[in-house]
Amino acid sequence: MRRLFPGFPLLLCASACVGVQDLGDRSGTTTDAATDSTEGDASSTDSVTTEGGTTEGGTTDGGAAGTILIPAGSFNAEWGFNRWNGRTSAARITHDFWVDAHEVTVGQFRAWLDASMPAPCPGTSCSLEPGGPYAESMRWYPKDDKYLGSTMYKASGCETSFFYLDKNDKPTFNAGDDRLPINCVTFAQAVAVCHSRGMRLLTEVEWHYIASGRGQQRTYPWGEAAPTTCMQSIFALDGAGENKCGFPKPVLAAPGDVSRDGVHDLAGSVSEWIFGTEAPYVMPEKLPDDYAGATRTDDKLASRGGRFASKPAELAATFGMPRNATYAYTDLGFRCAKTKL
Repeated sequence: MRRLFPGFPLLLCASACVGVQDLGDRSGTTTDAATDSTEGDASSTDSVTTEGGTTEGGTTDGGAAGTILIPAGSFNAEWGFNRWNGRTSAARITHDFWVDAHEVTVGQFRAWLDASMPAPCPGTSCSLEPGGPYAESMRWYPKDDKYLGSTMYKASGCETSFFYLDKNDKPTFNAGDDRLPINCVTFAQAVAVCHSRGMRLLTEVEWHYIASGRGQQRTYPWGEAAPTTCMQSIFALDGAGENKCGFPKPVLAAPGDVSRDGVHDLAGSVSEWIFGTEAPYVMPEKLPDDYAGATRTDDKLASRGGRFASKPAELAATFGMPRNATYAYTDLGFRCAKTKL
């Protein structure tokens, strides 16, 4: 075993862990490829009203069903593992963008499987956002292809939670409920699922922009008060490292976990794969506009958001942690976004 990041616990990996650190040729060509809401339905996604209508309805202005339009803007991004170092960075997002109202579900992941698991651009390198502000920084590499076939999402178990071990950590794919957030997926699979929907992953700055209230500098996505019940967030309640809210639960099961724009499940349930630097706790005081994170050169990546084993402080809008793209985690999922061009 090895310590990937100084000062952080060891990452324990089962024998079936997979990797994307060998990215292959980077010289390929680029190919083309808000509403305020505070309520949710704990048993269904039908009630999520978005820029494009409901999750069962049509879309308008280019947004996919079940997505919410987030306006461009500036804010002070706060970086720090639980705000420990207090560093802030002036950041600006120049384009409006759509984002999933909740994390990608087992049903959405299954649709990608049923479509034969398409890759963004098999065998070559391409942009995951042609024409957008992240066209050059968000790329798919040839060596990513082989990691799409990982079956960790349906294994008897996958990599346990980052800090805390829990015997109930299991892939959600086998739980028999398509409304559950998908977990135990590789970074490459998350990217490919979003691409198959005509979308991409959020950048770390975009995720933080939403979770902090777009300039309101909220402590939590919903405001300042720490959660105390499982209706507010799927987290560890009065402890840490324990599955006290009964994960897995369907998306929207904690209606209190919602941002000012109506984006759900940012704080609890599962953390989220994002495009971003592998060290979310060390950042400059000012970021380039539309910063998409450090260039992806190896297996060190970042994630954002708390999870079912988190104590309240780890549900903060500033919370992020390093992850290894060679692993699939029980406490890690993703959501998709799309720039409005």
